[in-house]
Amino acid sequence: MPIEKNELLGLLTPHFEGATIEVVDLVGDKDHYKISIFWSGFSGMSKVLQHKAVYAALGDVAGGKLHALSIETKLQKD
Repeated sequence: MPIEKNELLGLLTPHFEGATIEVVDLVGDKDHYKISIFWSGFSGMSKVLQHKAVYAALGDVAGGKLHALSIETKLQKD
C-alpha cells in the first residue's frame, strides 16, 4: 500500500525538531523510500538507537505501508 512523501515528513517532523529531513522515493512507486535525517538530537546516541528513533516516529507505517526503507542518520552540527 503506497504512502505519500508528505505523509512520511508529517510523521517525522514532530519527532526531530530542527532536523534536516530528506525523503526520496527511490523508484517512483511511493513504496520504496530513503529517509535521511541530520539532527543535533542524535548526539550521544548509537546508530542503532538513532534508527530505532526513526522507526518509532514512523509507527505502524514502517511495518505496513512501506515495502522498503533505507535510513541514513547523522549528527547535525550547529
